[in-house]
Amino acid sequence: MIDWLKVAGMFGCLRVQFFSPIEPLHIDIELTRGGQASGDAIVEFETESDVKDAMKRHREMIGLLTVLLSSIR
Repeated sequence: MIDWLKVAGMFGCLRVQFFSPIEPLHIDIELTRGGQASGDAIVEFETESDVKDAMKRHREMIGLLTVLLSSIR
């Protein structure tokens, strides 16, 4: 069962509304060695169905940024 997604390309601007109407259970924003947001995050969802719905947003844009999603096993 997969309920986690790796998000790349957010550069610290991960917005929960990006996944709306799906509500993530937890978002873990990865940090650089300097403590700044790296642009990557791990997002947990309640169900595998939520992950599948969230994956439909793969390569969508937030402003000028392309958001890349991949499932984590």
